[in-house]
Amino acid sequence: ELEGIMKEGKLISSELMVKLIREKIESRNFGGRYLLDGFPRGQENMDVWEKEMAKWVNLKSAIYFECTEEELKKRLLERGKTSGRADDNEESIAKRLKVFNDQTKPVIDFYEKQHKLH
Repeated sequence: ELEGIMKEGKLISSELMVKLIREKIESRNFGGRYLLDGFPRGQENMDVWEKEMAKWVNLKSAIYFECTEEELKKRLLERGKTSGRADDNEESIAKRLKVFNDQTKPVIDFYEKQHKLH
């Protein structure tokens, strides 16, 4: 299923992402402690997570590493010299930062208001 989505150059749905996370959690014994890197990225991710997972996962905290946009740009451009990634360039970085500020920052603010942000 993922292969077909990736071949089309599309992003996977929040429903599929949460399904994959749940399957991984259920298949491993992590002692009830999990770290999800880069999730949720937006309100839709949060909504699906709440609908599908909140009944059996107690989200205790979120970790956010703060960095200035200038420093992020500098690091990504440096990484782009060797990464081979098509999105490590000025134009793509600016778009990614806009998406972060528009979609992900409200998620961070939500967890901060709940006193779950570290």
